[in-house]
Amino acid sequence: MNQKTNSFVKLSAVIIFLTFISITLTISGQTSINTDGSQADASAMLDIQSTERGFLPPRMNTAQRDDIDNPATGLLIFNTDSACIEHFDGSEWNDLCTGNSKAPQGTPSANGPEGVGMTADGSIADPSAMLDVKADDLGFLMPRMTTAQRDDIYSPATGLLIYNTDSTCPEMYDGTYWYDFCTSNSKAPQGSPTSNSAGGIAITPDGSLADTSAMLEVKSTEKGFLMPRMTTAGRDAIANPAEGLMIYNTDDNEINFFDGTSWMSLTPPSWTCGDDLTDARDGKVYGTVLIGSQCWMKENLNIGTRIDGANDQTDNGTIEKYCYDDDENNCDVYGGLYQWDEMMQYVTTEGVQGICPTGWHIPTDEEWKILEGNADTQYGVGDPEWDGTSYRGYDAGKRLKTTTGWHQNSGTNAVGFSALPGGYRYTDGGFYLLGDECHWWSATAYGSSGAWFRNLSYDNAKVLRYHFSVLGYSVRCLRD
Repeated sequence: MNQKTNSFVKLSAVIIFLTFISITLTISGQTSINTDGSQADASAMLDIQSTERGFLPPRMNTAQRDDIDNPATGLLIFNTDSACIEHFDGSEWNDLCTGNSKAPQGTPSANGPEGVGMTADGSIADPSAMLDVKADDLGFLMPRMTTAQRDDIYSPATGLLIYNTDSTCPEMYDGTYWYDFCTSNSKAPQGSPTSNSAGGIAITPDGSLADTSAMLEVKSTEKGFLMPRMTTAGRDAIANPAEGLMIYNTDDNEINFFDGTSWMSLTPPSWTCGDDLTDARDGKVYGTVLIGSQCWMKENLNIGTRIDGANDQTDNGTIEKYCYDDDENNCDVYGGLYQWDEMMQYVTTEGVQGICPTGWHIPTDEEWKILEGNADTQYGVGDPEWDGTSYRGYDAGKRLKTTTGWHQNSGTNAVGFSALPGGYRYTDGGFYLLGDECHWWSATAYGSSGAWFRNLSYDNAKVLRYHFSVLGYSVRCLRD
């Protein structure tokens, strides 16, 4: 029995005895997981071959991710809160779905038993990894398939990873769409599914079987998946790398993959303010604008499930929104309307993300003052004028409004903020002042029963600052 066959037998033994997964298995040499008995590609430490199933990394939420004790550099997990792949670069969690936004590692606590090691040197798995593929001269091959074969995967699991040989790019299924890492947040819809064969191999702490869409599933809420880590020089020394081969580059703290011609970074294309923002949660696209040093959405947020204005929004785990006159079409134009607690997701921390996309947050009262100072032609940033209440400034309101869409006295939109008069929802459940006014919450509470907000009106060139709490107002998000 050759070394490669022996490696596969050892891994199979681990899978058969899943209830004993806490026993660390050290595998020397290369390993191939497939349905046809072929050997691993010479460039791969672990080669998962399939045209019907993908690879499932460990899936967990942000809190569980932050409980990983001393995550290894290059550790990979699928975050079920953000529906995105994340990797640890040695100091921070890097979200691959937004323009290099970072999620800081929380306070760690102890995690569970050691996982499975596939190593060339006989070392055990890193304690933060459920599966640790370790090499400095070989990579990791995820299942490679065409778009048609990808779309034939029956009921793909959220977090499933494949390498698309048509687009020469890794893709991830986020529960609704296939996400292409090589273009800026582009999505490829899942095609008509057909049934596939029995599930693949599972490395799990609970004895469960692999999802039927996965050739290899590594399941954990306490540990991640470690692909081979190496320097750029070590990567470039790999002889004849296979298309789709993946490694973690320790020089750049990035995931690299081979597209058949050259090594590529799995980091999304750089994003600059002024580019469109795609909300990974629902695929909605928002314009953005740089005003001074602040990067703002230039459209009101429209996220969540619509409820009737007669009902209050509640802390039920679902983002809820109002649409003016209970008409979804008005949300498409003016954005949703939200009560303050719902927008803040039931915390009171200034600058919290709230219902904004990852990498964005609810602007504070002070951040609104900066916007006003940048927009006004007479009172600049830091002027005491902005500390007052009621209408303040000289012409900031007029310069924030759109040039059309108001019943009268439209603005100049001089700074590109593009404020539309979306009205508001009152405590009686009714909707008022569409075409005449717009209101936005801040993330700054006022006492124990209110919060600061901003208002623009058709009959005033200034900006109103005041405080309420339970009304339904619009939301603008600000880049972190």
